[in-house]
Amino acid sequence: MSYAQAEFIVRYMRMRGRNVFYPMGFDDNGLPTERYVEQKYEINKARTTRSEFRALCLAETAEVAVGYERFWRKLGLLPRGAIVIARHGDRVDGVVVLAPGWAPNQAHRADVTKLLVHRRARSAGLGRRLMTALEDHARAMGFRLLTLDTRRGDAAERLYRRLGWCEVGVIPDYAIYGQGWCDTVVFYKRLAPSP
Repeated sequence: MSYAQAEFIVRYMRMRGRNVFYPMGFDDNGLPTERYVEQKYEINKARTTRSEFRALCLAETAEVAVGYERFWRKLGLLPRGAIVIARHGDRVDGVVVLAPGWAPNQAHRADVTKLLVHRRARSAGLGRRLMTALEDHARAMGFRLLTLDTRRGDAAERLYRRLGWCEVGVIPDYAIYGQGWCDTVVFYKRLAPSP
């Protein structure tokens, strides 16, 4: 999941016709959609219009997503995580990711692994709206406990406090930041069950 957030944004922007350089990606490290579409429809993407090729890729991706969900449901493993993306026209202004606990004894909890809001969209309540949407999804999926961490002193720390998150503590020198180290603040939030 470490590259998933960036890959989703890059893929979305490419499908919208943007020329995005991102050497790692969906086609090389996951489902090779473009090559699959070329083989299935016996076409060459260089000899078809970008919009037609993009439409075929989007249709195949949607079809595969439905198949994956059907497969996981048959196994009794309903996908409960989420990626919430905030768009403004063609651009992505923010994203937040929910990753369910992996261990069998942690099925009741999930981690908020990343909240990103583009600087052009900050100070307009987008972070709050993304977190609210993610918490609503988590509640609907039956999660009762969420955890996250953020750089100490960052605007996100203040946002999480305003949204009712509880501080667990501070871990010093948790990550490299710039030319040095930064501390991280760990938070949790208990969710009331869905009505």
